[in-house]
Amino acid sequence: MAENRCQKYDVLRGLAIVFVLLIHTSAEYGLLSAGCAARFPLDAANKLFNSAVPTFVTLTVFLALRGGKRRGPSYVIKKALPLLAMYAAWSAVYAALRMTVGGEALPSAKAFALDWLLQGRTFYHLYYIILLLQLYVVIALLSRVKRPRSPWLAPLAAAAQVAVTLFIERAARAAGFTANLGVLAVYYLTSTAYGLYLASGPKAEERMGRPWPLYAAGLAVMCLVRAALADGLGPAEGTLAGDLTAAVCRELFILAAVPTMLRLADALASCRPLAVLGRHSLGIYFAHPMLIYIAEPFLGGSGDAATLAGMAVKLALVTLFALVFAYGSEARFLRSDKNAV
Repeated sequence: MAENRCQKYDVLRGLAIVFVLLIHTSAEYGLLSAGCAARFPLDAANKLFNSAVPTFVTLTVFLALRGGKRRGPSYVIKKALPLLAMYAAWSAVYAALRMTVGGEALPSAKAFALDWLLQGRTFYHLYYIILLLQLYVVIALLSRVKRPRSPWLAPLAAAAQVAVTLFIERAARAAGFTANLGVLAVYYLTSTAYGLYLASGPKAEERMGRPWPLYAAGLAVMCLVRAALADGLGPAEGTLAGDLTAAVCRELFILAAVPTMLRLADALASCRPLAVLGRHSLGIYFAHPMLIYIAEPFLGGSGDAATLAGMAVKLALVTLFALVFAYGSEARFLRSDKNAV
């Protein structure tokens, strides 16, 4: 995602991509019965793993802007063209899988263009590529402004994000349109603000990491609260109180998650496997759901035990794939001492 990488940020990417694997293999916790002892812990863990995307966004903005780099249209074009090519190719792959393995019918041209492609819904994880394309434009614009050094930048962005989220959700609902907010760069104001703050100078990360025990405790609490909300506790979704509660909890979660992930990357900076995974995180991101989708028909079965077993098998499958893919791509690196991390 950026030039002049250092291992710490590769490790941070590695942590984030591992969390993505865990998100996609723990998502079936909702199929467990209400009385299953593993349901709520898996729900809370799934919420924790959602730290991945805010971390990726923060890191993308930070690395692109650090050192006072100025970005223009050439930067956007350079970043966007190869990503668009990959997005088109993988969209075709996943569309073919949905119609062959999944037995789905090809949607109308309008639905295919506006829903599958424009919102990244050809498969559930491709929305992030649409988000990245928007982020490159945001980065080019932000590179023209002075880097703010205030630690209050992210909390202020979080407050603005709550208002923006409520406005978009309720406007979309009033128009009878289902908005995929995850595809919008405007849905990641808090993560972008963290990246902008980190790019303000070398001491920003140190200042942000000082109260990390508070961040870690806040993250644990917010995972439990968001899991409880997902389990039907709290105000009903669709009401103003429910939408406001969900939006506030999401931003508090991100405010705690990004500094905690940075602290974890500090502690694990010498972990070579995570660094290797991090260097190949985009390829892993594109390809791993294909394995889950192909394996899905063979992992069916009723009951909590079958669901838990299927989740475990899918996790093992994508973890093995990620390691083989990453270390296979590093073959030349592994044979050369000149490129030692």
